[in-house]
This record gives sequence, structure tokens and C-alpha cells, in this order.
Amino acid sequence: MGLRGYAGPDDDEQIERVRRAALAIDGDVWLPGPDGDLPTEARVVAQDAGEIVGFGRLDRWTEDDGTEMFLVAGFVQPTHRGRGHGTAMLRRLEAYAGTLGSGAPFQVLGGNADDSQPGSRQLLLNHGYRVAFTVVDLSRPVAAADEPAAPTPGLEVRPVLAEHHPRIHAAIAECFTDSRLGFVSVDYDTYFAGVRDTELWAVAWDGDEIAGLVFSEREGDGVGVATIRTVAENPNRTVQLYERAGYQVIRRMPRYRRPLAPPRPDRTAQIRLRRSR
Repeated sequence: MGLRGYAGPDDDEQIERVRRAALAIDGDVWLPGPDGDLPTEARVVAQDAGEIVGFGRLDRWTEDDGTEMFLVAGFVQPTHRGRGHGTAMLRRLEAYAGTLGSGAPFQVLGGNADDSQPGSRQLLLNHGYRVAFTVVDLSRPVAAADEPAAPTPGLEVRPVLAEHHPRIHAAIAECFTDSRLGFVSVDYDTYFAGVRDTELWAVAWDGDEIAGLVFSEREGDGVGVATIRTVAENPNRTVQLYERAGYQVIRRMPRYRRPLAPPRPDRTAQIRLRRSR
């Protein structure tokens, strides 16, 4: 039993086999493979008797509120769980993240563990991670007889025009940048490249200002279910808002975090405390 670095495409077949086995137990959760433009040190393989039984990786980004995130993700072959592979991979990737810190004011390690992954959740909790926020998916059936809700007095829902997009893009950033709930904005060109089905969008205007907006996308030809995603910790209580509109929670996806490095003790304070005794 041991760890080694990712050896490249020669490892991919075994990693994919382990990933499929983990998905069969854990359900429809995000289990990333070795793809992506990552340095070798950001990917680790767990072995047992020369066979790959686990894979881990470290992703890094900066969120709009200044949080520098080091996200640790991975999986272990179900028949080899409980033997320390997950702990060993987590510690190795945490140590690597510690060499990358840029000195940003908020540097955190992150991890994901859905309800179907009690082992992963306990591993994170045992290493000091705590829930920072929870992404929530809700859904409701779509009926042909559904009527659009009446707009709030003083607001006007207008069709989306090409000249609206710069202001819509800016409104999105304004709504979420300071939320400290994991938001990462995209530049305008990236936003505009993904624009489609704007006839399904609802943008409410208060005079010349955008007051609120909802984006909708159509998946497939027949639409029988509407789904929406929000964050449980949203201060505007959006989960309760959507539940009042007939939506039901179908999935919760917690993001766990802990500081990249524990705060160092204040030695001056310790010396003073000893002297005072």
C-alpha cells in the first residue's frame, strides 16, 4: 500500500475503472478524473499490491470575494475503503497546497461530500473541515396550464435585447461577488459566448435599473420538469422562496472548508501569560 504521482495516460484506464466503481456506490456525484491542465504534483495515485485503488487531485482558483481555494477531490475503490488510502491522499495534497499559498487574505482548503458519501464526509470532518455553504437543487413538474406570475408593482419584465447584455453581466457580478458563497465570475466574452434561449429569460427592470433576473435553459425537446439551483445559506432565503413556488429539494451538495494553514500561536501573548502567572 502506498502513494505515487500520476504517471500520465498509462494510468487512465485503471483510474477510470476505480472511478466507475466509486460512482456505482456513491451515486451521481462529482468524481473528477485526471484530465485538466494540472501539474504532476497536483495528482496522486493510491496503490495496493501494484494496483491502482484510488486517485486524488488538487484544483486551485480565486473566488470573487478574494478567497483563494485549494479544492481537494478524489475517490477510492469501494473494496479498499477504510484502509487509510483516502487519508494518505488528502494529507499529501494538503501538503502540496501549502507550498502554493500566495499570501492572499483568505486561503482555504476545500472538499465536497454529498449525503451519499458518509465516509468522505467523516474524513473531511476528522481533518478540521466544516461546511461553508451548501448548493441546493430543487425541481417541480411543469404543467402546460402554468401561467406566468404577475410582476411586482413598479417592475417591468422586458424581452432581452442585445444591448442589455453588458448590464446583465454586470448585475450578476454585483449580486454575488461579496456573497462569500463560492462565486467565481466570468469575463464578458465568456458570458456572451454561453448566451442562448434568451426568450426563456426573465429580467425585471425598475426604470433603467435591473432589479432581478432569472436564466432558463431548455434541455431536450420535451420539458416536463423545471430545476433550479441556489445556495442554502443565501441571506435572501431562496430555498424557502422556491419551495413556496412549488419546488422541492432533490439534492444538497455541501462545500467543506478549512484554513490552508492553522493560525500560528502568538508567542508574545504566551510569554506574557507565563509571566503573569
